[in-house]
Amino acid sequence: MGMSHESKIRNWLLVGILVLAAGLRWSRFGDIPHGLNRDEAALGYTAYLLGETGRDEHGRRWPIRFESFGDWKQPVYIYLLIPVVKILGLSESAVRFPSFLAGLALIFSAFFIAKEILPKKYSGWGGLLAVLLLSFNPWHFHFSRLALEAMVASAFFSWAVWWLVRYREKRRVLVGYGLLVLTIFTYHAALVTVPLWLIGYLWWFRKKNDEGKLRLMGGILIFFLATMWFWRAWHSQERVKAVGTTIFQMTNEQKWEAIYRYRVQWWSSLWHNQYVYFLRTVGKNYLLSFQPMFLIKQGGSHPHYNLPGFGNFLWPEVVLTVIGCWWFFRQLTPKRKVMLWWLLVVPVAAAVTKDGVHSTREVFWLPVVQILAAGGAVALVRHWRWSIKQVVLVVSVVTVLAAFPFYQYYFGRYRIVSDERFFGYMKDVWLSLDKISEHYDKIYVTFPFESPYMMYAFYTKMSTDKFITQVQYWPVDEWGFRHVSQLGQLTFVPDTKDLISKHPDVIDRSLVISRQEEMPAWIRPLVVWDNLGNQPEVVAWEGNQL
Repeated sequence: MGMSHESKIRNWLLVGILVLAAGLRWSRFGDIPHGLNRDEAALGYTAYLLGETGRDEHGRRWPIRFESFGDWKQPVYIYLLIPVVKILGLSESAVRFPSFLAGLALIFSAFFIAKEILPKKYSGWGGLLAVLLLSFNPWHFHFSRLALEAMVASAFFSWAVWWLVRYREKRRVLVGYGLLVLTIFTYHAALVTVPLWLIGYLWWFRKKNDEGKLRLMGGILIFFLATMWFWRAWHSQERVKAVGTTIFQMTNEQKWEAIYRYRVQWWSSLWHNQYVYFLRTVGKNYLLSFQPMFLIKQGGSHPHYNLPGFGNFLWPEVVLTVIGCWWFFRQLTPKRKVMLWWLLVVPVAAAVTKDGVHSTREVFWLPVVQILAAGGAVALVRHWRWSIKQVVLVVSVVTVLAAFPFYQYYFGRYRIVSDERFFGYMKDVWLSLDKISEHYDKIYVTFPFESPYMMYAFYTKMSTDKFITQVQYWPVDEWGFRHVSQLGQLTFVPDTKDLISKHPDVIDRSLVISRQEEMPAWIRPLVVWDNLGNQPEVVAWEGNQL
């Protein structure tokens, strides 16, 4: 039996939306945001080192955990980057390309999951609506243009969910579990999200036959793998970094302010203790993820992952998602329970951290929110007896209109704003420095805690042999970071005061690279590098002026 005329139209619309989504994300790709943050540069240069030498920057051969500058990156994104960097070269676009592809894969997955979850009568058009909502979603759009492990992990996870809720055959279930393993090895937050999701999935899909046993055994193995990976990290050098990120690391002064000073009666310890405090804090942080401030108004607080004045979702998505949750709850099936559970477990990974809410750690909400929103559209069809096509058309128009201010800002003013946030001006700094460095015996850099060495190595495409033989590190600091003290001619010092007191030879044929505000008032700069907003950011001045 051939495909119906309506199905053909729907499929062509799906292709059209995917092409539009790809075009939007490819437009000025690598240029907006303008510049790379240090994590993106580290991902790219580490892949470059591995492709050339088989070793990371610390000399470890084909590692499965990357120390980098102390944040211990997961391996999958870096290994995916190796062929990309080999083919496209070391550039902003190349480093971000896996996220671009992951973004498209995530959009495509929304269609198939929605078709699986929604009533068959509405599944085709509902899936199309989920795709359209995700295509115009600000969060997804922005993250598709950054080198983010979280974006690739979200794509793996989304397809894993589809394989696991759709199929019962042994080999296909194993594909879903394989994708969950890739998710765990791609992004740290998945060590929390995947096991929690698995608990609900295994419970609602439990059966006493061979199929149920396979699901249970596979789920237990993945749960065990995630636990062991987390345990290994907790009892290694990664622990300092992991503990420093969570709410569970408190100084004695912080414990006094938050807990002990409230113990005014003998029974006060029943309420004012660490366990209750942590539970209250996690609960408070968890609820913040469902507040309009995070959803619609501003998103998270990190300047790399949200645009000023814009949240993570458009208001039509949020309204339809609320309706969709209500409708799913009234029409519960095991598959819909898994969708609602997905929505509920994602904020936990952010809730146990000091940030409370965090756009990167909660990106696993894509595409389940859009799928639930498509369910909300189906609920409207059933309640008001509208045509599904009419609802999809109206929601599509409203969504595009709601998204217009975001895209107008993104392709307009945001390039200038992002240059400051992503240190886009640093490319000119390091390329210019590479040309004039031969005139000086030493070059001092006074902002080492921004990991400028990685930017320098990335933008100058520093040879692997030169990097590995010339890099020197400071000891790991109290937060678990490992900063570079020397790289070739470059010597990294904490500030200009340290430069003057500990490096008296600075006056001899030396050049100092500092932030503009760090430069002593009497110094005349040799070069000033401005951001795209024409504000001075970095200056170069000769040490003999001291």
